[in-house]
Amino acid sequence: MSKTWCVFVAAALFSCAAHAERWRVDVLIFNDRNYGISETEHTLQPRFFDEGKAIPLEDARRLAANGIEMLPESDSVLRQQWSRLANSQRFEPTLRLAWIQTNPPQRGGPSLLLRHGESLRTAGSDGPLRQLEGTLRLTLRRFLHLHADLEWRHTADAGDAFDGRGIAAKALREERRMRSRTLHYLDGPGFGLLVHVLPLDEGN
Repeated sequence: MSKTWCVFVAAALFSCAAHAERWRVDVLIFNDRNYGISETEHTLQPRFFDEGKAIPLEDARRLAANGIEMLPESDSVLRQQWSRLANSQRFEPTLRLAWIQTNPPQRGGPSLLLRHGESLRTAGSDGPLRQLEGTLRLTLRRFLHLHADLEWRHTADAGDAFDGRGIAAKALREERRMRSRTLHYLDGPGFGLLVHVLPLDEGN
């Protein structure tokens, strides 16, 4: 067998192993109680996340049309991590979610819209702000990537707030290559994510 053919076969085998059709994703979001809200180094103006550009978790029709199936919170594989964080003095688990996604695109693709926690504003041209808002998105090129664009909001003194309503935000914006069956940690200012991904069709 020629060297060129060996390289071609190896590449084909690697491609098949890396590209499952369906992926299960589990996410746990938590905040750091020790991170002071007066720390202004990473404070930003809160943004409005548009439902027209991202899919709310409760919109089953749009999720299904984009090949996404949300799973019950009770099915999370991160239950042990949730319990450990809940029992810690420093960290507070906030949200966990899981979904199965079929054929993530190479670029672009559907974003999940997260809105969680107390409402910090009940009126305004952009609507209410929730304590935790943002988007999560999968892409699959040579490897699977998670794109996180999240904000953790809080009430603040006038000097720490940008929106004129006493609200400031900390942002976590990161694209991370996801190794399957590995627990990943994405770190933001005052909050973070644990992420676990699992290919469901490796045997096909």
